[in-house]
Amino acid sequence: MSDALSPTAWVLEVYEMVFGFNPLDETLQWFTGDWQAFARCAEAWKNLGSMCDDIAANIQGGNRELDASWQGHAADMAYLYFDTLQQKTVNYNSSLTKLSGEYREIAHAVFSAAEAAKGVLAALADDVIITAVLLAEGTAFSWTGVGAAVGYGVASIHIARMLKHWGQITETLSRTQNTVNASVGIIQGLSATLASQLMTFPVPGTAYDHPAVPTRS
Repeated sequence: MSDALSPTAWVLEVYEMVFGFNPLDETLQWFTGDWQAFARCAEAWKNLGSMCDDIAANIQGGNRELDASWQGHAADMAYLYFDTLQQKTVNYNSSLTKLSGEYREIAHAVFSAAEAAKGVLAALADDVIITAVLLAEGTAFSWTGVGAAVGYGVASIHIARMLKHWGQITETLSRTQNTVNASVGIIQGLSATLASQLMTFPVPGTAYDHPAVPTRS
């Protein structure tokens, strides 16, 4: 008897009757996760890329000064090494900047979807409550015949609207999922590129041994 008089019970009954599940729970489950932290990752990748760009500029400037004051085979080898190092570091900036953009794209898509879903869920909740009230009234006045017909008839209109709202939500989630999947594919490619760049990062073969400097015993 208490369940029959409970507004919450009626709302849950409407959810179960129309969808077979709770749309609110389903939607919230889709957005589970710390998306603000994810968005901050985009800024971190961007800053890391900018740092690589600054380091590359410093290496290039130092290499030019070194080339102007140091001549010979060792100088040529040193110039080649630092020039390669500078180019590799610049490439990191390019990959990290693209990585930042994809993280930002995902975060923006999720936040936009959440805002859109929030508005539609509010409208859906209104229709659920109205439907619950109408069904309760229809049941209460079922003995009149007319009361039940009117209550259930109007409720069917709101049920149709509920289905339309849920269709809008699923369309939004599907569109967002496609965006996320596309960005994840790009992120995986960029991650592989960065890993490859790290594997080919230039390191000196041996320490420089100047002939004028005595070897320590």
